[in-house]
Amino acid sequence: IAIDHYLILKADAVKVMVDAVGGVNVEPIDDMFYEDSWGGLKVDLKAGPQRINGEQAVGFVRFRKTGDHRIGPNGEIIQIRARTSKEEGDIRRTERQQQLVRAVTAEAMRPQNLLNAPKLVDTAFSQVETDLTRTQVLALATIFKSGGAGALAGSTIPGTDETEGGVYYWAPDKERSALTFSWLLHGDELAGRKLTRVAVYN
Repeated sequence: IAIDHYLILKADAVKVMVDAVGGVNVEPIDDMFYEDSWGGLKVDLKAGPQRINGEQAVGFVRFRKTGDHRIGPNGEIIQIRARTSKEEGDIRRTERQQQLVRAVTAEAMRPQNLLNAPKLVDTAFSQVETDLTRTQVLALATIFKSGGAGALAGSTIPGTDETEGGVYYWAPDKERSALTFSWLLHGDELAGRKLTRVAVYN
């Protein structure tokens, strides 16, 4: 795959960009709770549709596992018993990150944000490293305006969790990954249909 351009987000990009568009709408599929005083991360979101601000968005995209403690008012650790969440794991986290990109794009296309497009572009440029010019970004904004957030396509490469030497990694399914690329990048509907799996339980 030839990559035409790159865009790397800086550490505070999620918080800054979500706040710049006035918050976004997301929909966790399960409750999410995690507190980490050392990393300065606090996630406490309930399942269902909701509007979140920049700080909450950081937790939304970083959450990986339900926490086993709360941080007390004096910084003390209070152990808790919390059930696991359907939002746990790296693959689900990737899906939430994709959901947030679509949510920010949709919010940026709202009339009040389109009026502030140059300011939003300047904010975006302060939070990324990219080889795109400001003119190219404004042109992309125009394309997204006409096509809406639906103009964005994304997916997670099919595969399985693997472990080697105590290191966890994602092992791609080469055949299904090739089908995914053909479907998303080349519009091959037949490849997309081949990705569907049906299980019959009797």
